[in-house]
Amino acid sequence: MGPAFDSSDERMLRAIAADQPGWDASAVLGLLNVGTSLVMVVGLLHMLRGRVPVLRRVGGSLALIGSLGLPGLIATDLVKGQMAKEACRLAMVRLAAHYAAPSGIHWFYRSLIAQAVGLVLLAVLP
Repeated sequence: MGPAFDSSDERMLRAIAADQPGWDASAVLGLLNVGTSLVMVVGLLHMLRGRVPVLRRVGGSLALIGSLGLPGLIATDLVKGQMAKEACRLAMVRLAAHYAAPSGIHWFYRSLIAQAVGLVLLAVLP
């Protein structure tokens, strides 16, 4: 729904500015997805309550931690949308490059890995 992603920060901000409503709608849909993923994980834990308690708790905890890290990743899209609106494009490009550095955003990606591992553990329960 949003513009095509480009690895260059300047081109990315230019593409976001060209389709600002689409970018904002994409972020809002992503935030709605967070609510449904939390409900899905809790429902799955409820359905599996009688099976392998330790594995269920570990998988459920990882899946919930990952689901709670997802809003941070989506919030970065909202930040990029605001950055695309700013007049000082060079400063925003530098800020986007700094934010995308490993020290800035990798925690959100780790939470997605935790969510995937947790859902796989819940899927393999006997």
